[in-house]
This record gives sequence, structure tokens and C-alpha cells, in this order.
Amino acid sequence: MSVVTWCFDKEKEKKAITDCISGHFSIGCGEENVVLWETSKSVAACTLSVFLAESCGEGVTVQVVDKKGCVETFTVTTNNTRSRTLKHVKEISISCDPGDLSSVCYGRYCCDLHYFI
Repeated sequence: MSVVTWCFDKEKEKKAITDCISGHFSIGCGEENVVLWETSKSVAACTLSVFLAESCGEGVTVQVVDKKGCVETFTVTTNNTRSRTLKHVKEISISCDPGDLSSVCYGRYCCDLHYFI
């Protein structure tokens, strides 16, 4: 069962809404937990894609916090995109590896948010 199917089965009486947020990030080498997006309420599901154009070291680490405070992390290396679909997302942050290949880590992110009202 897909995450979106699970969400719709669970919340049939509410109206499903989808939003798309996107942006660029540029953070200094060694900076940690720079928040890209956060909410006071969790969203039912989120498909997050992160593209890394340039980095200081091996790449960036993306952290996603859910409504229970559990953290899921994944790494994105230079010139690559990683995508994940997650449930009950409350915060998305990014950390740049220290290193000397560049002065910053920069790239793009896109997040499709699915929630109910």
C-alpha cells in the first residue's frame, strides 16, 4: 500500500489538499541543521527531492523529523538527486559536510505535501 493510499483510507471524511514547495539552499561548510521547512502540525505525507549542485565535502545530510520526534536521515552527494516519501512530517533540515572542495553547499529542494482539512 502506498503512503498516499494509506493517507486517503485513513482520512476519507476530510478534504485532501496538496501543496508543492520548492527552493534553493546555500549553506556554509560545516553548518548543521539548517531548517528548509517546518510546520506546527504534521502533514500526512511528503515526497521530498533534494538536488545537490556543489558541496564542501562528500555531500549534504537531510534530516526529516516526524510528529513523534523520530528523525530519518539520508545523504545526497554532489550532482545527484535523492527522493523520499515520508509520513507525518513536521520539519526538514539540511547539514553541509565540512571540507575544502567549495566554500558552500548549494542546490535545490522540492516537497509535495499532502494533508487533510
